[in-house]
Parts: sequence; C-alpha cells; structure tokens
Amino acid sequence: MLLTCNACGARVDVVARHGLSGTLCPECNEVIATGRTPAPEPQKAVARPARAPRVESRAECRACGAPRDRDARRCGRCRESWLYRVGALGFDTPRARGSLVEWIVHRDPKAPKAEKLDARFARLPAIILGGLTENQALRARHELENVGVQVTLEEDDAAPPLPALGGSRVGVWAWFAVPATLLFAGGLWLMWDTEKSVGRRRVAPSTAPPSMVPAKSGADAPSDVLAGLVEVHLGARVGVGFVVDRDGWVVAPLAFLDGVGGATMRVAGQDVRATLSRRDDAAGLGLFKVPMVLPYALGLGDLTTVGASDPTYVGRLSSGVPELRPATVLRPDARRGDLLVLALERTAALLGDEVLGAPLFNPAGLVVAVRTAPSGMALDPPNESRVVHAWPVNLLVEGPQALLTEIRAPRASTPKLLEWQARVRADARAEHPELHAVLEGALLLEGTCEVQRCRVRLGVPLRGGMPLDTSSPVELTFLSPEQDVDDRNPRYGRALVAVDAAAFKDTLFPDATMLSQLSLGARRSWASGEVDGLRLVVAELTVARPTATRARTFRIGASGFGGRRATGLLIDLEAAPSGGPQAASSAPPIPPLGEPRLTAYGPFTGSEWQGRFRNLAGELGKQIEKVRGLEARKSAGESGADALLLLELQQLERLRTRHAELERDASTFRVPDELRR
Repeated sequence: MLLTCNACGARVDVVARHGLSGTLCPECNEVIATGRTPAPEPQKAVARPARAPRVESRAECRACGAPRDRDARRCGRCRESWLYRVGALGFDTPRARGSLVEWIVHRDPKAPKAEKLDARFARLPAIILGGLTENQALRARHELENVGVQVTLEEDDAAPPLPALGGSRVGVWAWFAVPATLLFAGGLWLMWDTEKSVGRRRVAPSTAPPSMVPAKSGADAPSDVLAGLVEVHLGARVGVGFVVDRDGWVVAPLAFLDGVGGATMRVAGQDVRATLSRRDDAAGLGLFKVPMVLPYALGLGDLTTVGASDPTYVGRLSSGVPELRPATVLRPDARRGDLLVLALERTAALLGDEVLGAPLFNPAGLVVAVRTAPSGMALDPPNESRVVHAWPVNLLVEGPQALLTEIRAPRASTPKLLEWQARVRADARAEHPELHAVLEGALLLEGTCEVQRCRVRLGVPLRGGMPLDTSSPVELTFLSPEQDVDDRNPRYGRALVAVDAAAFKDTLFPDATMLSQLSLGARRSWASGEVDGLRLVVAELTVARPTATRARTFRIGASGFGGRRATGLLIDLEAAPSGGPQAASSAPPIPPLGEPRLTAYGPFTGSEWQGRFRNLAGELGKQIEKVRGLEARKSAGESGADALLLLELQQLERLRTRHAELERDASTFRVPDELRR
C-alpha cells in the first residue's frame, strides 16, 4: 500500500504484515505509521510428528573458515562468536502461548513471573532465549514447534569475539609455555602420588562418546559412576533415574510420571521439575529434561558383551543415598513372554521400589541394562522365585524408534542382539501360537443397531506397552449375510471412522464378554496367566446405518489399526411395526445346567471348574506357608527378610484376588457349590 510521509511528503510503498506498526521514510528517515494489522485467526492445533533436529547450513566459521563444532560457543581458531538465539514469530493456537510461558518457567528457575512472560509475547516477534550453542538452539526449536510455537533461529551477536593476543613473539609463547610447564609438573606429582598410595589402576577401554564416558575407577567396582544417579519420587514412592547427557537429560521409569506430564527429581540436594520429552512404553522408561546443567553423564554399553556368571553392579538407593551392590548374571538372552531381558540372580539388593529404574553396570562403568518393568507387567515374575529381570540398554539407543533418538543419532543395531530377539519371538509364538495371532491381527466387534444408527464397540487385544496404530481410520463394511467379511465390494456400503488413541479404555478381563469371540485355544492361553501384561482396550463408535439395510439381516465387518480385521458381527433385525428403535444382541444363550458353561474363559465342564478351584487353593496354601516362613525369619532379625516378605505378601494378595474373581464367575454361571472345593 502507498503511504505519504508527514515530514517530507514522499510516497512510500509499504507491504502490510502482522506485527509491523511503522516504517522509515527513504527520503528523510522519519517514521511513517502503518497501523497494526490484525493477528491471524487461530488455527486448529496439528500434531507434529517427532523429527530429528535440522542441520545448520553453515558448516564452517564465517570469519576464518575453520570447521564448526555444534556444541562450541566460540571458534577455537579466531574466537568468533558462534552463539544463537531463538525467537517467537507466532502461535498455532491460543494455548500455545501459555505452553511457551510454561516451557520457559520449567527450563529456567530464574525466569520472571508467568504474568511478565505472557506480556512479553503479547507483541511479536519477541526473543525467547539467547546465548545458546547451535545444538541447544536446534533442540529448543524442536521442543517449541511441538507445542505449536512458530520459531525463528538466528545468530546472536551480543557476544563479540575476544581480542587477539598482542605483544612480542616471546610474550605470545609465554601464554602457552607457562601453563604447559605447570601442567607437566602437576602431572608428574600426581602420577608419583598415585603409584605410592593406591598402586596402578587399569580401566577397560570404552566405546562411548567422550562426553558420556564415566570417570576412571578401580577394576573391582565402578564406584564413581554413582554421580550419574538421581532420585525420582512420586509421593512416598522413590525410584532411580540416571543421567545420559550433561545438558539435563535423564532416563527414569514412567511409573513415577505424575498427572501433569512430568516428574519430580532430587538433584544436588534440591527438588527440580522434569518434563517428559519421549516415552518407551515397551520398556516402561521415559526421557526427561531437567532445567539445569548436570555435572556427570553415564556411558551406555552393549548387553551382548555380557556373559553368564559375569559380575555386574546395580546402582540403587538406600535410604535416599546411592550405592553400588553386586549382581550375578544368570543369562543375558533370557525370555519373558515375547520380550528379551537380562536374567539376574535374585537378591535383596535387587528387590523393592528403590531399584525401579536402577542401571546395571559392567566392571568398566558402562550401563548394560536397566532394572524396570514394561508397561502392564509386574516388576518381578511371580513364577520364577530365583530370577529377576532387567531391560537391555541396547533397546534404548538402537533403531530409529529408540528412546534416546530425541537427543542423539541412533546407534546401529547389534547383529547378536537381533539374533537373540528373533529367537525369543519364535519361542514365544511356538508356546502360544493362537494367542500371538490374536495379539497381532485380531479386532473384536460387538454392538446393536437402531433404525437410523448403529452403536459399535471395537476391542483390541494388546500386551504390555504394545503400541496401537491409530493413524489411519477404521473401515466399517455393511455386507449381506452371504458375503465374506473380507469381500472388498460390500453390498450395503462402507464407512470410514477416525478413532483417536485416547478413545480406547482398558477393560477388566472378567467383564470383557467380547473375548468369547476368540478361539478356544486363545481364550485358554489368556486365562492361564502364563503370559503377563495382557489387556483389552475398547472404544465405542456411533455410525449411520445404511438405508438399504432397513428390515434386513446384514453383517458388519471392520478393519484397521495396522492390518487388524474382525470376524464380523451379524445383525438380525425384523421391521418394527411402530417404526420405533430396533435392537439385536450378539450374546449366546446360556446352556442348561447339565451342559458345559460358555464363559469368558471358554466352555468349561464341571470337572474343569473343580480343577481350577483345587489348583488355586493349592497355590494359596503354598504361598501362605512361604509368608509364614519369611515372617519367622524377619522376627529372627535376618538381613533382607523385610524385602522378601513384602514381595511374597504382594503375590499372596494377587492369588486372593484371582480366587475372588473365580468365585464371582462361578456364581455368574451357576456352578454348583460341590465343584468349588
């Protein structure tokens, strides 16, 4: 638009844009007011996929051409400033502005109050942070774009280059010669003192990056790696986290995640707020960010270098104080269900909440495993009394979906570890083939239909932290009874329904009547308890009923969630004379008392019901005797009996809960009392 300068009368062509309130006249340098343009309409928030930080285009120093270090603050050759600053250009949604203020408050303990920060971003563009290295600026841009902030990244010229060294050639050499002489003399004295007091130390070579290598230690136990442990607490519960990057990145159990998406950690004697950046439900671990620079980071090793009977050391908390305790490896390639785990000999040092998230070190001081439980599973398997498990650290750093890809490039997959995982999955499938087929491809379907709409419940069987792909919509097909559910030309049409992952809710197994749609073998494997962490998530949908299905019998099919398919739901309706709502039930009739009861566990006969009660009663009796023995050992003051007693009491409570559920099912299906003994 053309504007007239009030001082000299010149006509100036100005491009109006949001945030521009004036421009300078090219003739007299006076300010020409342009007026504020209205802010853009807020747009609907779009979930951005996680992506790696973008690489800066300049690979060399602009002053001297030396190669750039993305973590350096100045050029090592010419001392040119390499700092960056991050600014805000706009917000995708009104809520993004509040998220930006919260992000700054959590990152910087010395930040101004939230009201002042909010006022700072009332007028854009505005500077968010300055004085950052390139990696810090890229990481900040990545985090802010994920919460809906439009970010600019530019060089920060506030720190000028240092002056060059002047004076004579002798003076220049003095700057290097004097410190070098002092360092050489100090090194000779330290070497003589070390040889005299503690002897020669030997440290195994490390393949970790220089910033991640732990401090040197003795060959017997890497005691100084305790500086890389932090305390994580949620109420009265206390666990362990460990530092993987000095820039404030900590790996901690998801069990300590609070209701607002973060965790409380105790670092250097003070409680700090840590925000969750990335999560791995399969491992039960999360990558957290604390708003401070940490003095020490642990190195991450390779589980495949550990053999049976090799010594390892668990970094745990004892009354809030970190300590190292020895642990013995039984098998590095053990199996728990269909997961690869490290099997350790069960000791009191490996039990209790205080070891949840604790790292296990090899003698070189590198982390090889983490003592944690995958989502939906217990920390200790109740059926293996002398074994406890830990999660391989390789799975946190190898592959494009690994937990630590948020802060570093993924490590190449270890061929030996891939071989172990393939064997574990093959063994698990061979043990329960029908159940694994259900977990990988089954979609359960039940519901009712009225005149104009159908209410459908979708059930997905999962195990532990198994992910559910909801990126594509669910396809519902309306077929004639003669058509197969896989027919791509449904007679009455199809409907696409987008289902968010938040719509799925966990359902208790005894109340999940739709599990009766599974095969008998799959139901028996599910009910046996041999595979832990099984869960059924259910979502409810409402779709329009096709007009062509009125007063007809038809079938509903469903497919989606990464190739899952349903066997189909038959709706048998007849025209209602009044035109009111019609409904159909897919529940089978209950057989007479003399026949096998069709339950969620399968069609059990009377002898099978009686066998289930007897087996459970036997397990309860053995567990009660075990608890009594541990109570006697605790009364005698035996070391470690407290932790073992707590674990066995938890198992006793689980068995009593199973007995109560079995009694409830027996009452539901009218099992005679003489079969419950």
